[in-house]
Amino acid sequence: MLLSVFTQHLKLGITHIININGLDHVLFILVMIAVYTYQNSQKILWIITSFTIAHSLTLLLSLMEVIKIPPNWIEAIIPLTIMFTCIENVFLHKLHDYRVIISGIFGLVHGLGFSNSFQEIYDTEFSLTQHLLPFNLGIELGQILIVVVILTIQWVSMNYLKTTLKQWKNALSFIALGVSTYWFIIRCANL
Repeated sequence: MLLSVFTQHLKLGITHIININGLDHVLFILVMIAVYTYQNSQKILWIITSFTIAHSLTLLLSLMEVIKIPPNWIEAIIPLTIMFTCIENVFLHKLHDYRVIISGIFGLVHGLGFSNSFQEIYDTEFSLTQHLLPFNLGIELGQILIVVVILTIQWVSMNYLKTTLKQWKNALSFIALGVSTYWFIIRCANL
């Protein structure tokens, strides 16, 4: 029974990242790693792990009601994290060395974004080991899957279409900037 609960929440974490409602997370991961290639796999892993740890922390603090921020505000702030990363990708190259820290800071915001949905599932009854831990491991696994897909598409683009890393990074950043700006405007209208 315990293993099935663990597995269920592991799957919930994976689907949280790789479903239509998790597009803001996917877009964030996409632009966060757009400046790297497969050769930077270890750095990429640290970046997404930093995001997951921070995401887990604010999710836990929100569930324990230590942090309370209106969900509409968080949903409006999440696109700002994507917008900043896009701008940083293209214009603020010196910040790339701090990508692990930036990912963690933005993970704090993204964790708050899911806390309300998670709280509705469990009301006040949740277990760190049965629910939260496997959920966050699922998020990490989902992010790794996304990274593998993104880096595979990037490899094909760079090796067969002869796209440079700069072209790849800039194209993704400008597309994501447009999408996240749209999300920001729409979500601000709901405040």
